[in-house]
Amino acid sequence: MSKLMYGIVGALMGCTLAFLSSCGTPVCEQPTAAPKPIEKKEVVEEKPVPKEEVVKASVKEAPPVVEEKPAPVASIGDECNVKEFPMIHFDFDKYYIKPEYRPTLDKIAEVMKKCKNMVITIEGHCDEWGSREYNIALGWKRANEAKKYLVDLGIEENRIKTISYGKEKPICFEHTPSCWRMNRRDEFKVTQ
Repeated sequence: MSKLMYGIVGALMGCTLAFLSSCGTPVCEQPTAAPKPIEKKEVVEEKPVPKEEVVKASVKEAPPVVEEKPAPVASIGDECNVKEFPMIHFDFDKYYIKPEYRPTLDKIAEVMKKCKNMVITIEGHCDEWGSREYNIALGWKRANEAKKYLVDLGIEENRIKTISYGKEKPICFEHTPSCWRMNRRDEFKVTQ
């Protein structure tokens, strides 16, 4: 065989090996068009779905609608001797004050205006979803949002303390949506 023949066979073998190793794209060919730019897709982080929700979804049965009603605004009687006020609740992963709980906060402000020495502690709480650190921060935001609401109504800031317990102090221990709703709350304790 001549040197030319060896060169051609070698080139063909190189292209064949390159073709096989590149999963179908031959290296010997020149691209005829510019490659398309890679599209960026938004990554959406999903939370794990509880087992009960998966079972309901597989049965094609709509989950029952549970209407969340605000705690009744108690008639406080001897208002300056009250030990705690009704709780307010929050939506999942949220810390804004829901409109249905504004009357509860309005009543707290009204009592605090009458009882000039009253000091309260607002405790922020969360459900079991998320890390401990995340829920401590979320509980803090919930407590401080209620504090801001009361301060905007004219209550002195130094009469309102805030603390976050995150998910550490649930009042409901079942692993159900209605229980999680109960645990997403602010509690208002009279401390002085």
